[in-house]
Amino acid sequence: MKKTIFILFLALGFGANAQVIDTTITSISAVKITPVKAQVTDSLNSTHLGVKVISDDLKSTATLYWVLLMSNGAKSIEGNYVIQGEEYADWCNNSTPCNLWPFVLVGRKYGFTFIN
Repeated sequence: MKKTIFILFLALGFGANAQVIDTTITSISAVKITPVKAQVTDSLNSTHLGVKVISDDLKSTATLYWVLLMSNGAKSIEGNYVIQGEEYADWCNNSTPCNLWPFVLVGRKYGFTFIN
């Protein structure tokens, strides 16, 4: 069965860089990304990608809520990402830790670069 709870105090490996879940963001689990100005109207760069599982049928499909958070913690943009097929099958079944897999999927989809 798939895990739907993110652990906040867990240091995880991510490719060549070690990635740590950032505990300074308290409303959602978040990881640091290379700062990006997500919208023209943003006054600050987005510095964190927050992701949480909002639904999971525990068989084949899960929906992730994701948000880019600016350096002051305010939301910039947000959306949902549906995991199905191979992406769902790979969750907890590949070399990426279970709790980091949703971040990896959203990061790949939208081209975010993770930093320490």
